[in-house]
Amino acid sequence: MIPSDIGENNKFSTVKGSSQYYDALERYSRLLKKKYLLFRDIKREDEVLISKEEIQQMFKRIDSKGSLAAKLDILRSMLMQRLDELKIIHLSADWVDDALQHYGTDHIHQFERQTHDIVKMEGYLRKQVVGDAFRIIERRVNSQGHIRYIAQYLHFLRSIPQLIDLSSFGITTEEWASHVEVVLKDMKKNRLSLYDMTGYYALLLQMKGMMTQKAYQYICIDEIQDFTPFQLRLLKKLYPRARYIMAGDLNQNIWQNNLDYKELERILEEEEISRHLLLTSYRSTQEIMAFADQFALLEDHRAQPIRSRKKPEVLHQSHTHFDETLKSRLAEHIGKGERVAFLTPTAVGLNEVKPFLESWGVDHQVISSDDSIMNKQVVAMPIGLAKGLEFDVVVACGTDAILASLPNDSRQQIWYTIFSRAMHQLYIMTTDEETALLKGTDPSSYEVL
Repeated sequence: MIPSDIGENNKFSTVKGSSQYYDALERYSRLLKKKYLLFRDIKREDEVLISKEEIQQMFKRIDSKGSLAAKLDILRSMLMQRLDELKIIHLSADWVDDALQHYGTDHIHQFERQTHDIVKMEGYLRKQVVGDAFRIIERRVNSQGHIRYIAQYLHFLRSIPQLIDLSSFGITTEEWASHVEVVLKDMKKNRLSLYDMTGYYALLLQMKGMMTQKAYQYICIDEIQDFTPFQLRLLKKLYPRARYIMAGDLNQNIWQNNLDYKELERILEEEEISRHLLLTSYRSTQEIMAFADQFALLEDHRAQPIRSRKKPEVLHQSHTHFDETLKSRLAEHIGKGERVAFLTPTAVGLNEVKPFLESWGVDHQVISSDDSIMNKQVVAMPIGLAKGLEFDVVVACGTDAILASLPNDSRQQIWYTIFSRAMHQLYIMTTDEETALLKGTDPSSYEVL
């Protein structure tokens, strides 16, 4: 599951996207060299060939100073040798006798043509029966199917309170335990969040071996602010020799991924970092960006647009002429063939927009998932799905009900990102003059309709 709405990225996701979580995973993988590994029985149908307890004992006997993956590979080789021994033992097993009774005459005649020795022929047949039965078992062992990977990841999640100070993320041990149960329920429905998917894959690499790629010289990343420190550290581990070209705007970090310049420097500490600010804006007008920049957290990122037009215009729902004004402006832009987007911070906010668009009879499209294709001139969508897009006209929906549903720690980035989607004209829709959205802004940077 890839997050498409602000509300989907909660404090648990912040933990799973952090550098601390990556450090915890590496410490956990070192612990697995000694204990906590979860195995399953190796079976032929219902018969246990090698029990999980026996596998555990074999693993403990391995004296390896290498990585967890190296130790597990030694275990794999030992299990393959044990299966070779078991194949010899099973040559005289009852199930092999039963299989021979049902062997096709074509097979028997084939072996008869190869040898007239009945004893030797039976030996060939028994080896073939056992070999066929064990082939799929050997394939599972070679792919480490005797390790319970999903259960291992859940065990890692349950171990997090001992590996990370969760209080620094505002999370109690009880809250984390409840969250793990939610993850377990999602897994049973074959659902996994992007953050858990990344963590699970990273744990898998620790156990199977980090498949580093040294051939890639350059990796280009756009929208770097949407990456988590965890993802970047994993990427750096996978491509240790690559040089990175990263482009993005940290003022648009609406997912609160805890990624800033200091974190980037820590992740790329062995690299020489060259930073370039691209401040000339070819998208929005001077008036739109002058208003939007009041919500920018990083002042040195303020854009310098080359075009000028009307100031952003504010519409208060409490005004008697609100409907008439917005409807007429909308009709004017539609008549010019301009693309209009009603943008909300969250998907819940769309409920504030859809009623009046429908009552006005406006032909519009509600975009609620990342696989939707925009085919209407007027659209309504949450900002999580509008990142990277631009529209001729943007109506930023910031009523009191919408404001109340937002997390306090990401409001500025959310509104900055919404406002900066507008190319030519920006409207801000609020409840009334007392709106918290405009508090602290320069009244001369916008017009009230």
